[in-house]
Amino acid sequence: MINPHISHEEFEFYSQKHQGKKMIIKISGTELQKPEFLELIDTIHLLLENDITIFLIFGGGIQIDQFYKQNSATAEIPRVKIDGVGVTTPDILKNAVQPAYKFLIQKIAHCFTDMPYSVNILEPKDLQVQSCIDCKKFGFVANPKYINLDKSKALHIIGFMGEDKNMQQYNVNADEIALSITQQEEIDEVIFITETGGILDNSGNIISKTSKEGIQQMVNNTYKNVAVSGGMKKKCMEILELLHRVSRVTMTSSKKLKQELFTTKGAGTLIIK
Repeated sequence: MINPHISHEEFEFYSQKHQGKKMIIKISGTELQKPEFLELIDTIHLLLENDITIFLIFGGGIQIDQFYKQNSATAEIPRVKIDGVGVTTPDILKNAVQPAYKFLIQKIAHCFTDMPYSVNILEPKDLQVQSCIDCKKFGFVANPKYINLDKSKALHIIGFMGEDKNMQQYNVNADEIALSITQQEEIDEVIFITETGGILDNSGNIISKTSKEGIQQMVNNTYKNVAVSGGMKKKCMEILELLHRVSRVTMTSSKKLKQELFTTKGAGTLIIK
């Protein structure tokens, strides 16, 4: 038995069902700081043992803010964010984004040292961008143009930094990286590891399952007993984009990912087309 919530029969059934598939797992910088992060790593090892290809994408908003406060000459001025996007000046790129990226990629890569899986740790040069999305508004922030993936590897670790053809580095949104991979690869499922562990109704309960139509209603504020706003509304809009290319998107937590993947009841929000 993997944990008290998963029976041996369920685990065997879902292990076979998932075997050989390709999954994107996207985790925020906030979730990377929690002790439960180690449970996510344990689950990823379990998935890799079942011949599942994993694209592990990480954000780092909170770590960028922390390094900004430590290193920037203008740390007394709050870091500007517009429409949920952190403005990335040359100072912030050098003193916050780059050290946060280096810190996190080392932390994650360390979890897969001396393991019997082939691991592809992507560098910023592997995440190609065209240019900044709006140089005057956001600074050095870009969306992916193409991601160099070694398809022979079982695990791909991908962070939030990319480069253009002139080797200029940029801050890249992790959700945009997930979307870009679905454009390049046949992905079976995208999993978001979030603080809430799923989409919550107005009573604070996790909605176990909904559809693309339901997510659209949430974005339009017409879904009964659910009001999404801020970061969750933005996440729902991203899910709508993903559902053009994948049939399943899941939102859960590090602690409950095993239960979500290997039980019938689940432990998060499953969104299907």
